[in-house]
Amino acid sequence: MFAASLIANGAPATFTNAETDPSTGFSRAVIVPPSALAHTAQFLPLNEAGEVVGKGQPEAQAGRVLDHLSAALGEARTSLDSAVKLNVYARDAETVAVVKRVLGERVRGPVKPAVTFVTGRLTHADALVAMDAVAVTPLARAQVTYLRREKLFGADASHVAVLPAGGHVYIAGQAEPGALAEATRKTMESLRSTLKFLGLDHAQVVSVKSFIQPISSVPEARAEIVKHFGGQRVPPLVFVEWTMTSPIEIEMVVAAGEASKASAEVVEYLTPPGMTASPIYSRVARVNRGDLIYTGGLYGPSGASGEAQVRDLFAQLKELMEKSGSDMRHMAKATYYVSDNDASTMLNKIRPGFYDPKRPPAASKALVPGVGLEGRSITLDMIAVRRTGAAGSP
Repeated sequence: MFAASLIANGAPATFTNAETDPSTGFSRAVIVPPSALAHTAQFLPLNEAGEVVGKGQPEAQAGRVLDHLSAALGEARTSLDSAVKLNVYARDAETVAVVKRVLGERVRGPVKPAVTFVTGRLTHADALVAMDAVAVTPLARAQVTYLRREKLFGADASHVAVLPAGGHVYIAGQAEPGALAEATRKTMESLRSTLKFLGLDHAQVVSVKSFIQPISSVPEARAEIVKHFGGQRVPPLVFVEWTMTSPIEIEMVVAAGEASKASAEVVEYLTPPGMTASPIYSRVARVNRGDLIYTGGLYGPSGASGEAQVRDLFAQLKELMEKSGSDMRHMAKATYYVSDNDASTMLNKIRPGFYDPKRPPAASKALVPGVGLEGRSITLDMIAVRRTGAAGSP
């Protein structure tokens, strides 16, 4: 286990990893004590004019994206070496292999981040890679802080938002029917209702992630999301291509406000009015306190059936949670990426056996073109909380 420290308010905030993936050098799980966290927007290899740099060159594009991430994180007084989670979106598995090498050269902190890879088309036709990140930061303020970096592309939204240390909320993906613009507008209205149920508003939103098809429609959806914030600061935005029938599904990370301080529960699982509770995912998970655990993308065996991959993947997750001081009753947010119907069906069939039906994580499941490795059709990443009584937990 390795540890890294970041000076915050004069005291070191130390984050550690529970296990390292020997094939990549990245962390399989990173344990983060209560800390302010910088969430970035998704960055593509673009110049100030919105043109792709390094056309046809995955190494150059990965380097440019990491330059953008470094610049954005610098606005939050942190860096790639303090990243605890990276989400990588690449054109294909060959590009993923290049990105892994570039990450190994550029991210040099003693604790490497947990990393998830997804493959598919990106919002610019010539882009081969895009990324977003979460990093520990010493920028400790009482409210969400929205920051922009001069000369970075994307003037309509923040490049990074800082989630204050303490309670926060994961809102599972929501989707409403209609053509893309209408579906986006209605989904944002539904999310506004969820925020109201939680006693929160748009000023506490830290990240907005959309799963969308076709990927060429991102500008239209982005405009609707920006409009929904009504002139307020727009949080960092992330867009992922999916192949579901719905045009868009949107999830959020939100600062929890005062409500989380009064709860005795480390994690609460909530169902807003008008929505039904599910035994396989929660509509909302509110983390009230405790150390966070970020896992990287986990995989089952190459070439195996959907059932075999899912069972192996959950067995890995359960073991990893035990090593991290958590368990399957303290999951907060799951993102499942599946690339075929077999894996999707088996995921729905098998996961209830691993979760407490009253405490499943908030979740989004996205059918995507690929999951980053050949011979695999599912990967997942998870955010969990260390259980009360685990070493180092409250």
